Amino acid sequence: RLALGFVRRMERQYAEAESLLKDGLALEPADEQSDPQMLYTLGRVYMSWGKPAEARAALKRLIERFPRSGLAERAQELLGLLAGAS
Repeated sequence: RLALGFVRRMERQYAEAESLLKDGLALEPADEQSDPQMLYTLGRVYMSWGKPAEARAALKRLIERFPRSGLAERAQELLGLLAGAS
């Protein structure tokens, strides 16, 4: 789902990317490796799609749930970009 979500984002098929990534995030138990990547990609989908509030929510969720992930720092940087764009 992560790979397909990424591909759909690159193809600008945002609704399909969102659906794939949300489906992946709904799987239990949470996956410490792929869930941060899916949340980061979902945040990028929303940024590209022009949905900054949804992007902020996905990126904040990544930071809160996976603070030790290498992507948490990158998510924080994107949140800074979003704040500057408001």
